[in-house]
Amino acid sequence: MVQHRRFLGFYAYFAVLLVRSTRAESVVSQALGYLQAHDKQFDEDLFQLGAIPSISSLSEHASDVLRAGDWVAARLKAAGLEEVQLLETGSAPLVYAQHLHAPGKPTALIYAHYDVQPVDPLNLWDQPPFDISLKGGYFLGRGVDDDKGGLLLPIQAVEAMLKTSGKLPINVKFMYEGEEEILSPHLPAAMAKHKKLLEADFALSADGGQLAEPDIGLCIGARGATAVEVQVRTLAGDQHSGMVGGSVKNAALGLAELLAGLHHSNGSVAIPGFYDGVRQIIAQDRADVEEYPFQEEADRRQMGAFSAVGEEGFSTLERRWLRPTLDVVGMWSGFQGQGMKTIVPAIATAKISCRLVPGQDPARITQLVEDHLRANPPEGSEVTAQSLKSQADAYFMPKESVSNQAALKAMELTFKRKPFIFLTGGSVPAWALFERELGIKTTPFAFGRPSDNVHAPNERFPKDLYQLGRESYARIFDILGQSSATASRTPAGASDKSELCPQRIGQCNSSIWRSSTTSSGPRVHAPGLQLSSRFSKAAIPRGTVAMAAGPKGKALLSVSDKRDLAKLAEGLTKQGYELVSTGGSARSLQDSGLTVTQVDELTGFPEMLDGRVKTLHPKVHGGILGKRKDTSHQEALQAHEIGLIDVVVVNLYPFRQTVTASQQPSFADAVEQIDIGGPALIRAAAKNHEDVYVVVDPADYEPLLEQLGSDAGSSQAQHFRRRLAWKAFQHCSSYDSTVSEWLWSQIGGENPPPALTVPLQFSAGLRYGENPHQPAAFYTDQSLAEHSKGGVATATQHHGREMSYNNYLDADAAFSTVCDFPDPTCVVVKHTNPCGVASRDDLLEAYRLAVRADPISAFGGIVAFNREVDEDLANEIRNFRSPTDDETRMFYEIVIAPSYSAAGLERLKGKSKTLRILEAKARAPEGRQLRQVAGGWLWQQADSLTPSTIEFKPVSEQQPSETQLADLCFAWLCVKHVKSNAIAIAKDRRLLGMGSGQPNRVKSVEIALEKAGSNVEDSSLASDAFFPFSWNDSVEKACQAGVKAIAHPGGSMRDSDAVDCCNKYKVALVTTNVRHFKH
Repeated sequence: MVQHRRFLGFYAYFAVLLVRSTRAESVVSQALGYLQAHDKQFDEDLFQLGAIPSISSLSEHASDVLRAGDWVAARLKAAGLEEVQLLETGSAPLVYAQHLHAPGKPTALIYAHYDVQPVDPLNLWDQPPFDISLKGGYFLGRGVDDDKGGLLLPIQAVEAMLKTSGKLPINVKFMYEGEEEILSPHLPAAMAKHKKLLEADFALSADGGQLAEPDIGLCIGARGATAVEVQVRTLAGDQHSGMVGGSVKNAALGLAELLAGLHHSNGSVAIPGFYDGVRQIIAQDRADVEEYPFQEEADRRQMGAFSAVGEEGFSTLERRWLRPTLDVVGMWSGFQGQGMKTIVPAIATAKISCRLVPGQDPARITQLVEDHLRANPPEGSEVTAQSLKSQADAYFMPKESVSNQAALKAMELTFKRKPFIFLTGGSVPAWALFERELGIKTTPFAFGRPSDNVHAPNERFPKDLYQLGRESYARIFDILGQSSATASRTPAGASDKSELCPQRIGQCNSSIWRSSTTSSGPRVHAPGLQLSSRFSKAAIPRGTVAMAAGPKGKALLSVSDKRDLAKLAEGLTKQGYELVSTGGSARSLQDSGLTVTQVDELTGFPEMLDGRVKTLHPKVHGGILGKRKDTSHQEALQAHEIGLIDVVVVNLYPFRQTVTASQQPSFADAVEQIDIGGPALIRAAAKNHEDVYVVVDPADYEPLLEQLGSDAGSSQAQHFRRRLAWKAFQHCSSYDSTVSEWLWSQIGGENPPPALTVPLQFSAGLRYGENPHQPAAFYTDQSLAEHSKGGVATATQHHGREMSYNNYLDADAAFSTVCDFPDPTCVVVKHTNPCGVASRDDLLEAYRLAVRADPISAFGGIVAFNREVDEDLANEIRNFRSPTDDETRMFYEIVIAPSYSAAGLERLKGKSKTLRILEAKARAPEGRQLRQVAGGWLWQQADSLTPSTIEFKPVSEQQPSETQLADLCFAWLCVKHVKSNAIAIAKDRRLLGMGSGQPNRVKSVEIALEKAGSNVEDSSLASDAFFPFSWNDSVEKACQAGVKAIAHPGGSMRDSDAVDCCNKYKVALVTTNVRHFKH
């Protein structure tokens, strides 16, 4: 009875606490405003702390770990905390701070760590690991999730409260360590030494983790850990595999044999005694685990796992949360460098990690593993095994504790949904140490996702969780401030009455999730808090109204693209949906043997105006737009006898296909393909996505059916509907932009439109932009102006590494240039500038000449052709040696051409695994061009003029010969594609030298002459703009070097100087009256 009154009192207290939450929101609102206003400052916190490579496991970074501790101490002080100090441990110090000005209120010890994991393998990172960046909604870099991002959250929340109200609602002590990633070897002694200083009612841990997106939850336990290194030796030293292979024991194979024997065929650990003391999982455990709607297939896809494996008889979550495991976490042996080294390795080594559950002592398990490895050496080998001195106890906390309940409520208020309760398979040594050394329990309050690549390359932390996490800390401080220190304390002794106690876990038969004192009373579980019937209605609203039960409701299907429509409709029918459809869609479904309600049956109103009005009716749009949880909406729908429509599947009239068809439609026919009812349906369903699924893409049919089979009110379903809504609005936007573009083409011609919308379709995420710290992606232009135009955007990649941002720019520059030439031509580009160009009847010879123009620049460049690459040319590309030393094979990033022979393509693939081979439809510069400037875009028609469309007018006494005129035309085409100020020198349809991008023209001339070298004699030169000066300047320097023909646009006030200078040196000068600036 005493216990019964204790728990009734506790729940009565917490019910009152929940009722107070509205008042608490007003108290905390100023702090939340501060957090939002200082968002950029808090981003800078993570950039600065994350840039310190505080890797605790590597001695060379010991000073960096200390530096990170100093930074944290300074940040705590800046936030307004007091008594900031570094507590020596013999290694990385504990950073301590406090704010104790809330008498009678609880004291929270806030824990996190400032050390990080090593970054290996470095080559798998998309950016330098400690160059912290913010890309695509994620902070990227080592430690941003574990644990520097989490470390900062409570500091920022404390700062917000102190800056806005001048006080904290509870007392806080901060204790941040620098050795967590090596399982905190010095922490027990340091905590024992400073036990008085660290006294608290409970701990809040900013180190931990969250559930997979989009769920949110509270972790109430973690597995323990230990680690062992094992070495197998079979020889005195490595031996030649050709001489002794197959006759002596291979250490790598011996290690494989040893490791293979650590598990039974059913997935259980084969070490005798490993499971001693491990409590059996009971039915209630399984029921509790299953309350979390784990999406196993999505989890597997996110990790890229081929299948789920593990101990038979247990689910994936049971294996991760409730069962001990043994894993090999590292292996090495023999030669590991690039290429081949033919040896039989003498030594092979592996690291083994065990995750433990209550009832298992880490020291005992370590000894069992070591003894088993030593006792089972493979034949012909010796085995050594030793502990890695990294151990942690398993930990669980009663979920009924005040700090846990406050955490659940804080997350619910912040994330606007009920949090789940879960366990983590990971290990945080400090949690068990707090209980053992300080006698307090820990509430993990952390926000990193499982998909954040913790401990792996490309670690990340969602920006939104970085924001919501600090808001959650402000809320939990405020909620805890409404309790007393006595009510909040969760001492270790309390666990004597709980099955969550590690000491008792092996002795009980109750669920691992709940304390034994509540087995017949109230319990808290996912998806939210559920108290006893006496308090649940008063304390916590029951939440969402369920979507239609029994027969699921109506699904409206009206599509032009009928791919997989019947399959979708069959799936909807099996799930209990009534099919409603229109016109051709309805006939298609009926032809498939499905029962369909026509829209006019639903509305009682026939189609009219040649089908222009079908679904534009209140009984359709009311059923879509009605809010399921709004009483007035439901009453209005009932009054007008309007049924709900829960699924809307629509795609639009094929307007784009109509206006881009080879046989152009009349204006009237094109207008009839402008969809009206379809966009209205899509927009209505997308607006009401809280209750309605809207699908515009057949690719979403299967995911839709999968989702409809689950809980429609779940957070996962809500996230899915939001994604579909975004896709729907994007679909309508793209459709409208196409219609708008077509109408302007009918009335505006080639003039720039007064407003411009360009539909861009995501094509690929890129590793980074021009530099590793810049996020990037590639989008294809879906506008009518780009229909079937070809070029790099629609190229097929046959081979090689994925394209990068700079690859796209360079490939576009190369292919646009080469397609501008009428004869068989090869162009070599480096950093978007052509460094080699040659035209010949024989494309192979053009390639040789183009590369030889500037072989140093060509190395690592892009090679483009405007004719098919055959086997002979492919062989030449594959084997061509650098003209600079005649030994080094030329390396290229990309080869791009309009086509390849089958044999040529196969030969080219053999040049390099990384060589990108692109096939693209030929496309010379044409159409509109858009370019971004800060805050706006520039629009222009492309520079599409060719030599055949302009006049090369001689203005000097010396007239150009036919050969010189041909070379001038060739040089003029080359200079068109060179960055201004641009100069191109050519002879015999071959680029000899070019000068680009110089602030003055004379410098570009000098660079081009230098590149041309001795070949400049009798060459021709083209300039992209007129020569402002000639004497002792550009023109005279060219004439003196041996250039015999020059082309420029003319138009300078000093054009006569250019003429006089050319006359003096008997050089032909022509004007084109066309400028070719390229910026």
